[in-house]
Amino acid sequence: DTLGGHLDDMEADWSKPIVSLSLGCKAIFLLGGKSREDAPIAMFLRSGDVVLMAGEARECFH
Repeated sequence: DTLGGHLDDMEADWSKPIVSLSLGCKAIFLLGGKSREDAPIAMFLRSGDVVLMAGEARECFH
């Protein structure tokens, strides 16, 4: 399954990081910029991998 690029922007407090935990199958995680036009960086994740997005990365599409 897939999840389209999005921002987690519904929280009132953006000072807390976003944590993404990969479970099960391998996946390609795309981390873009602050706009949809910014080219994303592809990260290959395996089960048990964790991505932590804080600071400016908190404001990026993923």
